[in-house]
Amino acid sequence: MIVPDEILKFKFDDVYHGFAECTGLLKLKEDCIFIEYIVKDSILGVIKSNVKSFEISYKNIIEAELINKLFTKKLIIKLKSLAGLQDFPAGDIGEISIQLKRDGNSLSIAQSMFSFINLKVAELKLAQYDY
Repeated sequence: MIVPDEILKFKFDDVYHGFAECTGLLKLKEDCIFIEYIVKDSILGVIKSNVKSFEISYKNIIEAELINKLFTKKLIIKLKSLAGLQDFPAGDIGEISIQLKRDGNSLSIAQSMFSFINLKVAELKLAQYDY
């Protein structure tokens, strides 16, 4: 199976109750989702963290969901465990919700990632039942 070669850029403006913002990249690998991000203060923008990264195994994902409404476009990744999200400032309880830009490019990238993630999760579930 060929991994989509796209990179989805994201930005969370309301981190730490609006005092910081998080920008980063989400990439797909053969066995995991790779997220790298940086956090900086939203007041002056001069205090920045180092680039941080983590991986989420497809085994730890319940499903991916793509919401494409008139004013809301999101890629939501629902997780089985919070193990990889302890340092990620924008991870909600059990999910990562990425607000997409309004351009068509971000939506098409998110659609291919959504399809690939759900396909990998389905393959892993089927492999459990394969004798």
